[in-house]
Amino acid sequence: LLRVPRNAQREMEGACEWGLPPYPVMCLDVDPGDGLLATGGMDRTVTLWSCLTGDLLHCWSGHRGALTKVRVDARCVVSAAYDNCVRLWPLSPFCAQACLTDHQAAPLEILYESEVELLATASESSILVHDLHTLELLRCYPSNPGARSRGRIRCLHRRGDLLVYGLNDKVHVCDIRVDREVGQAPACAGAVSSVHITDNGRVWAGGGDEDPRLALLDLR
Repeated sequence: LLRVPRNAQREMEGACEWGLPPYPVMCLDVDPGDGLLATGGMDRTVTLWSCLTGDLLHCWSGHRGALTKVRVDARCVVSAAYDNCVRLWPLSPFCAQACLTDHQAAPLEILYESEVELLATASESSILVHDLHTLELLRCYPSNPGARSRGRIRCLHRRGDLLVYGLNDKVHVCDIRVDREVGQAPACAGAVSSVHITDNGRVWAGGGDEDPRLALLDLR
């Protein structure tokens, strides 16, 4: 269990005293191993805190819209916003500051794993996979532009080389190394709102308010 120290709470509540605008925090992420907390707000800034001391470590600006998602580890902070951009803010010499502008809609989800050098981001219409080292766009899902225009992506998850996402009422599983769809299947009566792929390749899917049941699929 990670607890924010009381002095950190006081500092966050007293943000106005530092000259920071008192805008709501829209998203956050914690790296408990390195004691880091990243937050993104309606003021378009990304802020890094120490979970151990409550100190404000850094504050970045550059987005032109409110933040939608942040991810953090010892290498960098990754942020997405309503300006349709994904930005990388380096915390180590192994990462360079960058801005990815390939999305045509606001990215709402980030899958970031620095140890495998891949970054997956999803808007409601598409999922983009970038190489973290070269920042090259490697994959785009769904690969069919017609499916992207008709569908709405609500969730994604990754395990190894397999990327799973929900598009309308179906679950899709793709092998991102070879850029091939492994399988797809209807999962819910309504739109798929959450997915999780297990170590053995099976997929749990939930439909939220539209369909309160859980589905377990084997799409290997």
